[in-house]
This record gives sequence, structure tokens and C-alpha cells, in this order.
Amino acid sequence: MNSSAQTYTVPGAQTQPAWVFPMWFEDGSGAKDTLYFCYDPAANTGPPLDTLMGEIRQIMDTSKFNVYFDCSFSIDFSVLKIKVDSADLAKDICVWKAYIPIKIKWDKNLFYSDSLPYPDQSPAPRAEGHFFFDLPTISLDPEPNCLSPILMTDSIITPFDCYATDSVILGGGFSIMNFTLASWQGKPLNTGTIVSALKERDRFNVYPNLITTVANIDNQDVNSYSFTVINSSGNSVLKEIIAPLSKNSIYVQNWKPGLYSLQAINQANGKHVYFKLIKSN
Repeated sequence: MNSSAQTYTVPGAQTQPAWVFPMWFEDGSGAKDTLYFCYDPAANTGPPLDTLMGEIRQIMDTSKFNVYFDCSFSIDFSVLKIKVDSADLAKDICVWKAYIPIKIKWDKNLFYSDSLPYPDQSPAPRAEGHFFFDLPTISLDPEPNCLSPILMTDSIITPFDCYATDSVILGGGFSIMNFTLASWQGKPLNTGTIVSALKERDRFNVYPNLITTVANIDNQDVNSYSFTVINSSGNSVLKEIIAPLSKNSIYVQNWKPGLYSLQAINQANGKHVYFKLIKSN
């Protein structure tokens, strides 16, 4: 799954970095912001900023939700939203005027790019991300109360308690977060078995995670699934079966705000898949 094609671009850059990794942030009010973490072999590892590649401090609108690198701003509230580097593939991230929870999304396919300075480990990705956060920040998804760091990958060798394929949801108080990119730490195919973390979720999916009126269920498997929704008190609020190759909707207007767990079971092979849903007001 190697790719040398540029999938995303840095807005306003005169010269595009070799690898562009957007991180899309959305807070509990629906406000959105984007950071661009970039790699280029010719980039500076420190000041001056690579302005041709779009790395320039921007004036922050302090009345709105903002996300920025380096967790500092000048007296005029200028911040860094694009970071281009050739060596230090790790950066602190802070938020401004955030309503919890905060959802962070990324494109998992970018970890396979042959523009990255890591060896080819096909069919595994070249890279994996690590998302660190300070307490009292807590993880709501992929699992409640995941401890830092959360592994960002779609391929694993052995079960990992806190890994996320393409998004995380964080709640609680916020301090400094950190994103780090590293060579994929699994084993090459000839020394171990690479497991796709998306295997079951490729066929059965529930979305969105943050719900207000409806949750959608998409069963692309040739088998039916039974599923149960449990609230934070451990009580079942819904039990249903969804037919093979079908879609369904759950209407949640009458559910109380809070965290819910949806467990689905493949009726043919007994495999389980879990989803966390957050019901807002």
C-alpha cells in the first residue's frame, strides 16, 4: 500500500512538503480547526521557519476554538498551525477555547507513504503515530480511560489496549498534548503475523460517535449481527438484529446524555466488535 502521491496540500504554501499529515480537530460545540504536521528532507530543524512550505505564525482569533503547535503564542497571539521538519518528528499541541469532548481525526493511509524516512515494511505501514496527553485529560474513544499514549495505526502484531485507527475522542481537562511519528514498531511479515485492526470494523460500522438524534449502522457482511447498547450504568437500552448487507438507523432523541457502549456479535462466527457512542444534549 505504498504511495508517493501527495494526498493533501498545505494551504498557502509555495512549495509543498514531501509528506503532509493533516489532523482535523472538532470540539463539543462543533467548532473545527486543522493542524498540518509535515515532513520534508530539505526542511529546517529549527528557526528560521520554512515559510515557502507554509510554516508561518498566524494571528489567532482568540474568540474562537483554536489548535496550535508549540503551546506558546506571542503578545499579539500569533500561533503556529503548520509544522515542517526533517528530523524532530514530534510536536506539542495545545487548544484554545475548547468545549469538551474533542475529536481528532487523521487519514490512516498516510502512514504507508514512501515519502516518509522509514523502511518499507509492507504490508505493514512505514510509520505509526503516538498521541500523548496530560491528566486530567481522559480518553472516551477508542476506550474509556485509555492512558497516554494512544497508538495511532491500522496494523498491529499483538493486541494493544489503546490503539486508534483514524480518530480519538478526548474529554476532561486539557493541558499539553503531543503527536509523535515513528517507524512502525511491529515485525516484518516474515517474522510475525500482521493483523489488521480494521478487520471486523471494515464489515460492520456504527457512526457517528458523537450522536444527538440518530446513529447509523452499516452491515456490509454476508452474515447478520445482533447488537446491544448499554448505558454508563450498565443497563441495556436497546437490543436488535441487523440483516446481512443492510443499513439501519437508531433514533436516540430520548436517550439521556452520556456515554454508551454498542456491542455487536457476528451471528455466524461469534466475533465481537465494540463502539463507544457519546450522546450530547
